[in-house]
Amino acid sequence: MSVSIVAQRFRQCKLLLDETDWVTVGSTSSPTNVNSCGLLAYISFASSATRPDVEQAAATLLNLPILTSGLWGDGESRTVSISSTLMAKTTKDPAENDAKNPDRKPESDGLKCSIAIVPQANLISKVKQQGKSIQYHGQSDKETGRELYEYFCECIRSKLLEMQCEVRSEELPEWYTRRRDYFSELDLEQKRQRQKHSKTDDNKQSSPTPDIPPQDIFRDGSKYSSWDENGFPMKDANGKELSKAATKKLKKIYDAHCKRHDKWKEQ
Repeated sequence: MSVSIVAQRFRQCKLLLDETDWVTVGSTSSPTNVNSCGLLAYISFASSATRPDVEQAAATLLNLPILTSGLWGDGESRTVSISSTLMAKTTKDPAENDAKNPDRKPESDGLKCSIAIVPQANLISKVKQQGKSIQYHGQSDKETGRELYEYFCECIRSKLLEMQCEVRSEELPEWYTRRRDYFSELDLEQKRQRQKHSKTDDNKQSSPTPDIPPQDIFRDGSKYSSWDENGFPMKDANGKELSKAATKKLKKIYDAHCKRHDKWKEQ
């Protein structure tokens, strides 16, 4: 799983920032105010996480129907999501409201929602030895994690703005569309660069010099974490078993290099 999230509903929550400042999120009048609710999300990113993964995670979080307008378990309140709450456009004419928003839930009318997103790196971890050892091999590095977290928050803000404009039948702000188009083009350019580098890496990997022993051509700790007795990779850098397609591709490279290496030794 490239993005891990633990979500919790609340009426009011307090967060301690930088070990010095307390911030209250949600109802400031009473923690039991049923007209106010919130979603607290702890999030972590694996080293395999991509921007599309982050975008999908943001949409999923906003669509989670775990909030209630009434008391939890009162037998009357239905669960709602932040998205459905925002899309519940209230007008003076209920019939018009229902016609424009057929999926609207009346329970969400007038409900004030908050969302708090907390980075929690240790969600990407493996607990071993009955809790005596924790491994974090699958985590993204600190800088990448920070970038993905900021992008996740940006995705949440963007989706909320888009829904808000849709509800109000308003055009998206010009500054927003310009920025969205800019980042879309930037993402495409980065994708093209990654594909270009991937092809270059594949070409380099497919033609190692003949003097290299076959058991050493895949000894790259940044790509693999386990090899068999012949030096053939068994698991990727995250400890995941290689797919059949990946194994087949590497086997072709390995066999071809063995032939070149044998010919080189005969010279």
